[in-house]
Amino acid sequence: MTSTKVKLLEISNKDELLTLLTQPASNKEMIKELTDRDIPSASTYIFFTGKKNNDLMTRAEKKLNLFLSKVALKEEIILIKVRLNNDQFGPGRPFGTDKHFRVYNIPKLIKWKQAPKLCLGEITNWALLRLMFESDILQNDLKQVPCSPDTLCPCTIDSDPDLHMSIDTTDSLTLPCGPLPRSERKIPPTPKLSLKKQKKSKKGKQSKKGKKNKKGTKGKKGKKGKGKSKGKGSKKGKKGKSNKKK
Repeated sequence: MTSTKVKLLEISNKDELLTLLTQPASNKEMIKELTDRDIPSASTYIFFTGKKNNDLMTRAEKKLNLFLSKVALKEEIILIKVRLNNDQFGPGRPFGTDKHFRVYNIPKLIKWKQAPKLCLGEITNWALLRLMFESDILQNDLKQVPCSPDTLCPCTIDSDPDLHMSIDTTDSLTLPCGPLPRSERKIPPTPKLSLKKQKKSKKGKQSKKGKKNKKGTKGKKGKKGKGKSKGKGSKKGKKGKSNKKK
C-alpha cells in the first residue's frame, strides 16, 4: 500500500463524537499518530457511528467523500476503519472492497476492548460481542435502550432484506479460530474419467510394473554370476597349493 498522510477527524455534534482514521493503522505513520494522541492501548480501534439522514453522517460524507446514506440499513451502523494488527481483522463484514472497513449492525456506539479470537458462528452472537466491547452510551440513552443480556437482539446483518451492498465472506473465514473439523470440511468430488482415459491409465500402470520387474530380475542374475566365479577361483587356488606340497 502506498503511504499517504494520516488524517484524524473529530466532529462533535451535541453529545456525539466522531473520531476517524482514514486508512488502516498498519504503517508507521499511523502508529506514531496514535501514540501522540495518548490512545489507551495499541489494540484500540478508532471508529465513527451515525444514523441514516443524520447531521453527523452527512458531515462525515463531505469530509471523507464517503456516501454512507447509500447503505440501506434500518438501524444505526458502525463503520470501523482501523486495526493495528494487519493480519487479524476481527468480526464484522467488509464494506465494499476495503477489508479494513467493517460494517456492524449494532445500534450503539462502542469501543474495541481487545482483539477477539471468535469463530464464524460466534460472530453473530450479540451477547459475545457485548462482552468484547465496552459501551460509550450516555445515561439518557441507557434509559431508552436496556443493556441486559436477556433483552439483546441478535445481529441481523445477514437476514436484513434491505441490505444492498457487496459482502465478501472470504476474509471472515480466515479468522484465527483454528482449522475446521473433518466433518465440516468440504472436499471437492474427484472428476470421473472417460472409458478411453481409464484404459490408458491402466495400460500405463501395467507397463510401469513390467519395467520394474525386469530391472529386478537383471540385478539378481548379475549378483549370482559374480558369486559363482569367485567360488571357482578359490577352488582352483586350493588345488594348486596342494599339488605344490606334494
